Amino acid sequence: MFEAAHFVSAELGMAATEALPYEAQWLLLITLLNEDVSVARTRGKLRDWFTATSFYEALKGRPDHALVRMIEEIVSQLKIGEEIAAPPQDIRPTELVTKRFLRGKATSVAYVQLLIRNGLFSNLPLTDVPYEQFVPIVDRETLSSAFGRHVHSARTIGNVVYIPANIFRRLNGNPLNLYDLDPELLSAQFISRRFLQQIRKGEVRPALVVRASLIRSAADRKSD
Repeated sequence: MFEAAHFVSAELGMAATEALPYEAQWLLLITLLNEDVSVARTRGKLRDWFTATSFYEALKGRPDHALVRMIEEIVSQLKIGEEIAAPPQDIRPTELVTKRFLRGKATSVAYVQLLIRNGLFSNLPLTDVPYEQFVPIVDRETLSSAFGRHVHSARTIGNVVYIPANIFRRLNGNPLNLYDLDPELLSAQFISRRFLQQIRKGEVRPALVVRASLIRSAADRKSD
């Protein structure tokens, strides 16, 4: 368990059990260690697989016997140096824009891991993700109007931005101005200058969909 926790902290940047939101992910990692498979040699493949399975909620609702078979197959593949099969990728960018950003939920956890890879946080590994410092870019009414459907909360994966603590404290309930934030901080969160211009002009839907597409592409990207 200590070795598994160390791997997760070092490779995913999160020193918390929520870093692997599915029990089967932990079981796979522990099985690999028990089978003396070199997780150091396969760390890139494992990091990609863990993040992608969380991002796409690929293990949700799968029966135990299917998970056991999956773990056995992956262990066998890694033992002989084969690639791990990518998880099903069945989430559209528009779904990401309206998918709730919630503590401990698989897709939200994976999104934080993508931000960690982008260098957003300096105090790694994170022992407690500051979810409260992720604030909506546009409000719920604007988001609902842009997508032509009722959105229950503006705190969605495609519509939140992380705000450093010093700026977050100054907000005190006031509207967020993205132009007040460091461009590098925004870039690490898949927010470009064009995105800012589109939001300012009221082109909310295209801006958020393009950003969500970039987030999804990052989840699919393979490590070097």
